[in-house]
Amino acid sequence: QTVDEAAWAHDIRRIHEAIGELPDGCRAVFCLHLLEGYRHQDVAQMLNITESTSKTQYMRARRLLREKLEIENREIH
Repeated sequence: QTVDEAAWAHDIRRIHEAIGELPDGCRAVFCLHLLEGYRHQDVAQMLNITESTSKTQYMRARRLLREKLEIENREIH
């Protein structure tokens, strides 16, 4: 592995771990919407929540991931 490949693999592991640490509702919405490509309306039906809740949980998941990964990045550097 080159240095770039090793760094990329490390970053992917960090992102995967951070997603796993999200609260259950946020993680479910995040994965269904972003990773699997479902619309918020579909996610809401699957999880028996409102479309508004799906959007809110998605935005919360993004914020939590951004904060966690920024903190980890500061600790590394």
